[in-house]
Amino acid sequence: MIGRDFTGKRNAFHAVNNLSQNEIKNVVLIPTNDDEIPSYGEWNRLFRKSRILMIPPSYKRAWEFLTGIRDKGLLPLNIVIEDSHVKHVFTGNLDLAEELEELTNKRSELVLTEMAFSTNGGITEKDLDWSKNSQLNEGAIGIHFGIGDGLTGAHIDFICPGVKLTN
Repeated sequence: MIGRDFTGKRNAFHAVNNLSQNEIKNVVLIPTNDDEIPSYGEWNRLFRKSRILMIPPSYKRAWEFLTGIRDKGLLPLNIVIEDSHVKHVFTGNLDLAEELEELTNKRSELVLTEMAFSTNGGITEKDLDWSKNSQLNEGAIGIHFGIGDGLTGAHIDFICPGVKLTN
């Protein structure tokens, strides 16, 4: 699909999905916050017929933003979740929710896209390597939850070993 540019299309996902099987070979999608989230059927069709590389620009910004928080010693965070939406992300008196909403796609309104409780006592906080963006960290005893769909914005996991849940 070299030379086909869907920039400015109302919905690049649907435009790519409507290509013929011969046209779908190697597709690079760089979604923006203006793109709609594709249905499961659309993605299933695309992934069966092509090699797709997706690079949301917000990934790099999200990594730099969150690494900066860690490097400045602004952890731990206090996160307020109500009705399956992240409402506030506090570091001291500073609320990071608005910036996170921009990085993950404002239209998703910081809804939880992932929630898990770990029962793997073999992975504790001392075993985690925070310098790497690794799914292995998600297995640490405690909880983790994610925001963002990973398609139209960054997907950000909050890994919370030793978490305290309050109501």
